[in-house]
Amino acid sequence: MKKAILIGIAGLVLIGAIWFYFNQNQDTTFGEVYESVFNGSDISEVVIEEKLKNNFNSENEQVLDVAEFKEIIEQSSDMRLKESDMPPLNTYEMTIYYTHNGEEKMTAIVVGYNNTLQMVDGKFYTIESRNSLFELIYQEL
Repeated sequence: MKKAILIGIAGLVLIGAIWFYFNQNQDTTFGEVYESVFNGSDISEVVIEEKLKNNFNSENEQVLDVAEFKEIIEQSSDMRLKESDMPPLNTYEMTIYYTHNGEEKMTAIVVGYNNTLQMVDGKFYTIESRNSLFELIYQEL
């Protein structure tokens, strides 16, 4: 009887450990996530919108030079990210116009002041290092 209980408990612990292993949030970097989405794409235009400003104010949008955008991405590529369920408190939205496999597309990266972001893959991420992307966008505007 005791042996069956011990085997049952060990089985539950094993199942719990396996479940935790496969359902834990994955660590990655901003550069890895960005490359997985935009690899092989040709970016034609980037518009940054500051969402905290009045929506009726046209000065809250700025077209960013593609070379400047790539520099911002490069400087932010080492940011450590962890998948999260928490959406960003919307501060900046980068709308990216690009061509992939001959098809024109548009998508956005949302950067929150609460050290979170939403990538174009639809996933939310918590930034676990310095939020250099937020800082660089802030400097740009």
